[in-house]
Amino acid sequence: MSRRSSVLLAAAFALPLSALTVPTAASAAAEPVSRVVLEDPAGDVWAIGEGETAEPVSAGDVPTADVVRAVVRHGRHNLLVRMTFTNLRRVEPQHYAAMIITPRQLRAVFVSAGPPRWGGRHQLVNGNFGNVKCPRLGHRIDYDTEQVTMSIPRRCLGRPRWVRVDMSNFMFRGETEADFQEITDNPHSADPDSSLTRRLYLPTS
Repeated sequence: MSRRSSVLLAAAFALPLSALTVPTAASAAAEPVSRVVLEDPAGDVWAIGEGETAEPVSAGDVPTADVVRAVVRHGRHNLLVRMTFTNLRRVEPQHYAAMIITPRQLRAVFVSAGPPRWGGRHQLVNGNFGNVKCPRLGHRIDYDTEQVTMSIPRRCLGRPRWVRVDMSNFMFRGETEADFQEITDNPHSADPDSSLTRRLYLPTS
């Protein structure tokens, strides 16, 4: 994870849960759902230089980092997060992240892929970035369908009544600090900063 990504995630973890879980008037009035689908425009990939104060600039066309769709489903046994990309390839090391907010805690799942392990590795961390043991935590990177899927058992999240999820991905370019760039995108909007889904409730049937 890059310095900037660590800072952003740490800032979210540092906020009180009340600041992250209070629903807006629109979401409070909406019918409870357990699944959400996000559609994101192509070509909205961003580049960020080294340093916490570096400003994002458009990265142009980076198909392997360009996420255009996401599905999040809060199931009875697992939370499923799936991101679809424009052209997912085994080109450069890439990292995928999902921050999960529940009524009581924060968790984050990271999947990292690169040579020689293009199938990727995963980990679940808590608000202090400590590893959380989760034996049935899983992921799949399917380069044929351009999809990255994460599956998180509900028991590893404290069996919450609802969740909110923030998704993003990032890759790194440059050999020196002067030409270093973090290439990033998210399925929430065309902006460089991602956001949270609405509350996704445990299905009733």
